[in-house]
Order: sequence, then C-alpha cells, then structure tokens
Amino acid sequence: MKNIFIIINIVLLTFFAFLGVELMYTSIEMSLSDNSLDLKEKVTSVKYDKEPVVLKKRDYKKIIKKNILKVMADRNEIPKDKKKNAEDISKLKATSLKLKLLGTIAGGNPEEAFAVIEDQRKKKQFLYQIGQSVQGAEIIKILRQKVVLNYQGEDQVLEMVFTPDLKIVKKKK
Repeated sequence: MKNIFIIINIVLLTFFAFLGVELMYTSIEMSLSDNSLDLKEKVTSVKYDKEPVVLKKRDYKKIIKKNILKVMADRNEIPKDKKKNAEDISKLKATSLKLKLLGTIAGGNPEEAFAVIEDQRKKKQFLYQIGQSVQGAEIIKILRQKVVLNYQGEDQVLEMVFTPDLKIVKKKK
C-alpha cells in the first residue's frame, strides 16, 4: 500500500512540473509575440518612394576599365610577350623524368607560383616553387597546367595529364 502512494506522488509531481513548465513557456511566448506584432506593424507601415535600381552591362564598364584585380577584361587578348612564350614552350619536349604534375597555382608574380609534383619513384608529393629542384631538374617556370624544367642543361616541359572522371557505382544489395 505504501508503494502505491509513492508512485501516485511521483506521477502527480511529474504532472505538476509539466504544467508549470508549459505555463512558463506559454507566458514567455505571449510576451515575445506581443512585441513582435508591434515590430511587424512598424515595418509594414514603411513605404519606399524609390524603385529598385537595375544596373545594366554599360554600368559596369567603369569597373572593368579600372581593372582593380589586374585581370584582363577580354581573355582572348593575349599580350605579344605571352604569345611568344607560349610558342617557345610548345616547342619544348616532354620531360623524361618520372614525375607527375598534379596541379599548379600560377599568377602574375612568379614568386607566388606553386606546383604540386609527384615523384613517382618515391611515391611522394611535394609543393615546389621556381628555383627548387626535383630529381636533379631545376624548376624554371610555373605556368597554368605546365611546368618548365631545366634538366642537364636542356629545357623540358612537364604537363598535367587529365583523366576522365570516375563514375561511382552503387552496389546492389
């Protein structure tokens, strides 16, 4: 009999705690919702006299002319110096070293250019800059998807090899 009274007291205590928490949440929600209604009324009463500004391509010409980021506006325009360098690099033969070019970060400043090259003999990847050497070849230039190496007094080019994307096949259960 004593156990039944203990169980009834625990159930009643839990019930009253639940009601107290619900009452507290309801009062907090009501106080917050009253304030939010006032804010909504204030916001909806504001009217804008001006229409939104729609910019056209000609409005951006000033930005393009200033060339803030030092990017060529028209990618088809390649300076004569770069055309000459591209022709010189295309004449170079591919390197015979066991290297694989994984990626390059090339920019306007050669000091900030990096290349990720895998030494296939050691099976290790490293980050290289101009002037560093790999397998006895000195890195002369780092270009987009290409690196020019000087190996035994001869300039060679190391190019990225692209593989088709692998498709992920889900296993059937």
